[in-house]
Amino acid sequence: MTDPRLRNSLSRPPDQRLGELDPGRDEYLTLEQLRGYAKLSVRTLRNYLNLPPAVALPCYRPGRKVLVKRTEFDAWFVQYRQRGKPVLARVLRELGLDPERLPETRRAEKVSVR
Repeated sequence: MTDPRLRNSLSRPPDQRLGELDPGRDEYLTLEQLRGYAKLSVRTLRNYLNLPPAVALPCYRPGRKVLVKRTEFDAWFVQYRQRGKPVLARVLRELGLDPERLPETRRAEKVSVR
């Protein structure tokens, strides 16, 4: 037997199913939906909302509800992308070097000494 709630959910068009995300649409997500999408806790998302305005997660607040547009979240989240070791990148920035613009280096090949 199929669960009646599941049967009712499947009988509705995809845009009317609650709690389901359509990867092809730019949707407004609640914090609970964004939690599932981003694999971050609601507490962490709220902390990002409370950052200073220049760096805070962009959101919409119709009444008491908090909504985040999926594409805006993706664009905002890019700032947290890192390559390499975070400590090394921080030290390079403190020295005035841009870790993203360093030339590629290769390990020196072992030379056999006879």
